[in-house]
Amino acid sequence: MARNHLHGTVPPGLGNLPELQRYKIGFNRIVGIGDNGLNFLTSLTNSTRLYYLSVEENLLDGVIPESVGNLSKVLSKFYMGGNRIHGRIPASIGHLSGLTLLNLSYNSISYEIPQEIGHLEELSILGLTGNNISGKIPISIGSLKNLIELDLSINELEGTIPTSFENFQRLLSLDLSHNKLNGSIPEEIFNLRSLSTHLNLSNNLLTGPLPQEIGTLNSVVAVDISNNGLSETIPNSIGDCKSLEKLLLANNTFTGPIPDTLSELKGLETLDISSNKLSGSIPDSLQKLQGLQLLNLSFNDLDGEVPVGGVFTNLSVLHLDGDPKLCLSFACERGRDHRKKLIWVCLIIIEIIVSCSTIGLVFYLRKRKPKVTPSSNSFERQHLMGSIGYIPPEYGMGEKPSTMGDVYSYGITLLELFTGRRLTHESFTGDLSLTKWVQMAFEINVDQVLDPGLVPTNRSFSDDAPEAQRNCLIAILGVGLSCAVDSPDGRMIMRDALCKLKSIRETLLKT
Repeated sequence: MARNHLHGTVPPGLGNLPELQRYKIGFNRIVGIGDNGLNFLTSLTNSTRLYYLSVEENLLDGVIPESVGNLSKVLSKFYMGGNRIHGRIPASIGHLSGLTLLNLSYNSISYEIPQEIGHLEELSILGLTGNNISGKIPISIGSLKNLIELDLSINELEGTIPTSFENFQRLLSLDLSHNKLNGSIPEEIFNLRSLSTHLNLSNNLLTGPLPQEIGTLNSVVAVDISNNGLSETIPNSIGDCKSLEKLLLANNTFTGPIPDTLSELKGLETLDISSNKLSGSIPDSLQKLQGLQLLNLSFNDLDGEVPVGGVFTNLSVLHLDGDPKLCLSFACERGRDHRKKLIWVCLIIIEIIVSCSTIGLVFYLRKRKPKVTPSSNSFERQHLMGSIGYIPPEYGMGEKPSTMGDVYSYGITLLELFTGRRLTHESFTGDLSLTKWVQMAFEINVDQVLDPGLVPTNRSFSDDAPEAQRNCLIAILGVGLSCAVDSPDGRMIMRDALCKLKSIRETLLKT
C-alpha cells in the first residue's frame, strides 16, 4: 500500500495474519487507532514471520509501545521515520535482535537513547536524525560492530563522543551534526578507515585540536567540522585525505598558516576555512586545485599577495572578504609608505576628462578607436586598427563602431589613470585583466589598486578629508568599471559617467 496517498486509519484485523511477512503502508496519510496511534504494532506481534515493516511518512501520532519488543524475531527492516511519534524509545527495542535497519528519523522522540540499543548487534543502519533526543550517546552503541551508517544528527545530544566508536570498522558514513556534543574529537574517530561517504561533526560544541590522525581517512569524500570551537593549527596530514571533495572547517578558532598540503587534494571541489584566525599568506600551490567550485578564505588574518592563477581568476567562486591585509599583485610590492602626491593631481585629471568629454572629444580615445574596413559589402572580414585592449569586445565580432565602443575605451583609460597600471602590465596573463584585477579589489581591499601617489594623507587636510577623498577615488574606479563592461547594453552611458565625475569633482573641491 505504499505511495498510494491513502487516508484513514490502520486497517483492522492485523492480529489475524500470522503468516504475514511484509507490512508496508509508507508514504501515505495513515493515522493510528485510538488514543495511541501506534497501538496497532501490538497486534502485529502475532505475525511471527514478519521480516519487513514500514510505516514511514504517514501521520502516525503516539508513543512506541513496549510491546514493540515482542515483534517477530526475524524482523530485519523497521521503518518508522517521518511521522508524529513522541515519547521515548522503549528499552524493549533491544529484543529485536534480528534488526539490520532501524529508522526513527524525523519524529518528535525525546529522552535518552536506551542502553539496550547495543543489543542490536546485527544492525547495519541506524537513523535517529531530526528528533529531540537528549542526554549522552550511550557507550553501548559501540557494540554495533556491523554498522555501515549512523545518523544521530539534529537532536539535543550532549557530552563527549564515546571512544567506543572505534569498533565501527565497517562504517561508511557518520553524522553527529547539530547537537550539543562537547569535549575534544577522540582520535578513535579517525581510525575508522572504512569511512568513505562523509564525516559530519558540524554545529556542536567541540573543542581542542583537529588530530593529526585525520590523515588516515584517505577514502572519505566529505568532512564537515564547521561551527565548533576547534583550535590550534590545521594539521598538514589533511593532505593525505586523497579522496576529499568537500572540506568544511569554517567558524572555529584555527590559527597558524593554511597548510600547503591542501594542494594535494586534487579532487577537492569545496574548501571553506572562513571565520577562523588563520594567518600568513595564501599558498600559491592552491592554484593547482583546478576542480574547486568554492574557495572561502574570508574573515581570517591572512596577509600578503593573493595568487593570480587557477581558481583565483574566477570571482564567482572566490571569497576573500574580511581579510584587509591581503593585497593584489604589484600593490603588495609598492607598499603603502611611498610618497603621496597632493589630491589636486586627481582634480586636474578629472578636469581634463570632464572638459574634453563635454566638448565631444571623449578624451584622446578617438585616436585609439578601431577603424573597420568592409570587404565585399560584408563585415565577415575586418581589419581592426587601434591599441589592443582599448578595442571593445563587440568590434571583434562584426559590430559597427558606436559611441558605446568609445565608452568602453573611456572606462579602460580611467582605470589606467587611477591605478597607475597599464593594460599591458606583465601580471595580466591568462584570464586576468585590468578590469578583473580591479573587480577583485572591490571584494578584498580597494586601496591595493589605487595609485599610491593619489592616496591622501592626514598631513595636509582636515581629519575627515582623507577618507572623503579616498571614497572619491573609489567612486572613479567604479565609473571606470561601469564603462568597461563587456556587453554594450550593460555599460554606463557617457552622460551618466560625466554627471558622476562632475559630482566627484565637486566633492573633492569641498575637501
